Amino acid sequence: MRKKQYRTLITGAFVFCSLTALGQESRHEIRVGFGAGEEQHLNSVQHKYVCDYNLEEGTGDADWGLEGPAWVAWLEYFYHLSKRWAVGASVGFGISREAAHVPWEERHDANHPHSSIHEAGGVSYEAYPNTIVNMRSRYYFAMPVVKYTWYGHNHFRLYSKAGLGARYYKLDVTCNTQSFPEIHEKNMKLSYQLSAVGVEVGGERMRGFAELGYGMQGIFNFGILLNL
Repeated sequence: MRKKQYRTLITGAFVFCSLTALGQESRHEIRVGFGAGEEQHLNSVQHKYVCDYNLEEGTGDADWGLEGPAWVAWLEYFYHLSKRWAVGASVGFGISREAAHVPWEERHDANHPHSSIHEAGGVSYEAYPNTIVNMRSRYYFAMPVVKYTWYGHNHFRLYSKAGLGARYYKLDVTCNTQSFPEIHEKNMKLSYQLSAVGVEVGGERMRGFAELGYGMQGIFNFGILLNL
């Protein structure tokens, strides 16, 4: 009889501890992430300069270039409604640079407005400077986000994420020889992120994550998360 009571007591304690642990399952999640992608508006401005002024993409220098992806950093919060669904908000900032330059065959022109005559060792020569249009975009974004977990087991999770909000950006286009019109623009635009595939690996409290998608947070992004 006493053994049966002990067995009942142990079983009850186990059930109680399990229910307590389940009730204490973390619902709050904070993420810090970094990503690389593209800034569509900046790319369209670069394309317009290339087409309208017969320029070439890039700086034209073999050893240096300003062009490249948009680099993004952000902070994100999620509240877990269930094991599958979580909702929250994301805020962050990014920077992107592009350039365009006058083709060499057009620079090497006796009528080039910025050419100059130099002498070295008794030999005169004419220099044709590289005319570069530099483009820089900086932006800040905020958007509500939703996450759906497709699979979660032990230390691995597979999920998708989407967000839609707004961003404030500043665009500056300058020319080193003032040969082409400049642009200085500040405006608000739509921001979004669709991460089709995301994975989390790690413990219950802290995990690393990586995502593939498109939008403000980049085409590829990664970071760490903390469950509170």
